[in-house]
Amino acid sequence: MKHGPFIKRGYAPLASSACGVIAWRGEHLPDMWMWNGQYSVYKGGILHIQTVKVTTLKDAALRFWRDGWVPVRPMDDALLRRMEAELRGHRGLKAAGACLPDAPFLRKPDPIPEEYLGPEMRAYLGLPRLAAQGDGFEREGAIPEETLDAFRRRRV
Repeated sequence: MKHGPFIKRGYAPLASSACGVIAWRGEHLPDMWMWNGQYSVYKGGILHIQTVKVTTLKDAALRFWRDGWVPVRPMDDALLRRMEAELRGHRGLKAAGACLPDAPFLRKPDPIPEEYLGPEMRAYLGLPRLAAQGDGFEREGAIPEETLDAFRRRRV
């Protein structure tokens, strides 16, 4: 089967045979991390945000609008308008009876406070590493090292 007509309509072919094509449609986001509103607690009571990688614009728009997730990187107005367009075109929301206004309705979120960003997120955002943030963060309730060693020895 030919891929040309599918590609022209915005689909990305994943697999094909003589009988048909499996394709995916949607805007791919190669590097979009969102905070899901939860924190990880580390020893000493240090809080860091929990982040989730979102790969499609539709999923990011749903999470932002419905679940209150916040993108880690600052958003621009163009991304907000593309998210609104994805929500307006979402078949599941239409079937559920969601009425979205024609006017812009998504607002820029407040920035995430820097004190809750872990070393990985600070590096991702290009922020300098804090002196207090060494590589020795240990999550509260983490599995003890001797238990991990026993598990590794058992698997060998």
